[in-house]
Parts: sequence; structure tokens; C-alpha cells
Amino acid sequence: MIREKKRVETEHKKEWILVAEEDASIRKLLFQVLSKMGYYVTLVATGEEGLECFHEKAYSLVLTEATMPGMDGLTFARRIKERSPRTPVCLLTSWEQQEADSAIKEGSVDVVLCKPFGLYEIRETVERLIKIHKSRDFQ
Repeated sequence: MIREKKRVETEHKKEWILVAEEDASIRKLLFQVLSKMGYYVTLVATGEEGLECFHEKAYSLVLTEATMPGMDGLTFARRIKERSPRTPVCLLTSWEQQEADSAIKEGSVDVVLCKPFGLYEIRETVERLIKIHKSRDFQ
């Protein structure tokens, strides 16, 4: 199935967040939360679209669903880390905790948020990872 590329952006803070999520309702929710927090947001539905966007712009954070059609989220996260090891990556998943922990140990992702997650968890995680990104920029 060919998916239409959808990219929505908003401008408030200088930090850009890339969201790769196949579920349109979750993309919309994340867009609303992140833009209200004051971030630029780029939304894509697949890992391939995410890589294309990542090559075009510097992102302060990447949020990715684990199970997307085509390139899965973990492969997408690995590709992001290969290109930019200092960019934090958060994996959004319904995996069991053991699977999530192995993704972190592998180094492909910095944080795993297990679904269902709350808005507070998203806000807290994003702020923490943005701070990490800023501190890595000064190292």
C-alpha cells in the first residue's frame, strides 16, 4: 500500500521534533501537545518519510512508533543514530518491558514510552530529552 506523505509543521521554539507514527489519531494528538509546548513539529507516517525529513533538517528529538509498515521504528531509530548519535530518539510502543529494555541497551533509542501513555508522560519525556540534546550540543 502506498501512503500519502503528510508533513505538518508549526513554528514557536527553535527546537524541531520529528514524529514518525502510522496512526493518524496519535500523530494528531502528538502534534497538538508538542505545538502547544512551543516546538516545531514535523509529522510523517513511515520510517522512510522520516529519514527523508531527517536528511533535510536538524532535529532536536525524534519520536517513532515501533511497528510501522515498511521500515519499522527500531530500524528507523538505528538509522537516525547512525547519522546523528547525539539526537535523542524515543520509541513509542506496546511492546513488553523486556523488549523495550533491549532496544535501549542496544543504543538505538534513548527512551521507550509504552502505550497507552498519558499526556503528562509525553510532556515530561520531551522536555527531558530536549535538555539532553542541548547538553550534548555543548560537549
